[in-house]
Amino acid sequence: MCRLFGIKKTRSFLYHRQGNGQAERFNRTLLDMLSILVDENPGQWDDMLPFVMLAYNSSVHESTGVTPAIAMLGRELRLPLDVQIRNPPGREAQGLPDYIRET
Repeated sequence: MCRLFGIKKTRSFLYHRQGNGQAERFNRTLLDMLSILVDENPGQWDDMLPFVMLAYNSSVHESTGVTPAIAMLGRELRLPLDVQIRNPPGREAQGLPDYIRET
């Protein structure tokens, strides 16, 4: 599959956390967020995972200044509140090209 798509696989050592810092940081953040939500019902962590991932992917990260959704998809995620509350007429959501032009 990797050859078909021209992907070069790289590997990191399993027990060498320093070599995989970004993944380790994400795992720690995910664990912290999940532990807050499932404190009383630890067996339900898998039910909360989609909500935690939505919160993570729609939060602005200090190091990049953008959300992971913008960084990976080029647009913001549509949150449940966005469906209930629409933008005022004439004020459409800002896309990535507009964001880049402003910064």
